[in-house]
Amino acid sequence: MTATATSSKQSTIKAHGAVRISLPAHVANDSNKLKQSIHSLVERVGCLTCFSGADCRFQAERDFVVDSEGKFATLNQHPDPQPWLTTGANSTITVALGKSVQFDIEKVFQAVDKVNGLLGCPSCHSGFDIQYQNEVATIGINNELQAVQYGV
Repeated sequence: MTATATSSKQSTIKAHGAVRISLPAHVANDSNKLKQSIHSLVERVGCLTCFSGADCRFQAERDFVVDSEGKFATLNQHPDPQPWLTTGANSTITVALGKSVQFDIEKVFQAVDKVNGLLGCPSCHSGFDIQYQNEVATIGINNELQAVQYGV
């Protein structure tokens, strides 16, 4: 999918830090719809071609309202402000995007495809909450007790 700018006007809002996105299953489980939603998001956070310094946390929709007929109504507009803090660690994936990726929307789209494929289904999030963030220096200890640095 190639994203093209639909408007020459950039948002005056510049997002920095965490941006939470609650995805309905029909979007999270369709790679093209997911990319379209990311394209709409980048227009709102300040730049048509990148995440603009925002750590974007995509999670499966969880807060619902059922109307008196027993049907799902409007999504709850007042969910826990930080649901990722209470989400089980087994379903949350963190993806660190390097500068050459985070500032190029086409590379972000390629990263989405690679993450989806690694998680088991190339066309969807496979039930995971995914947090895309700016690359940070992380040190991990592997099974051989070797310290490995990732990121900047």
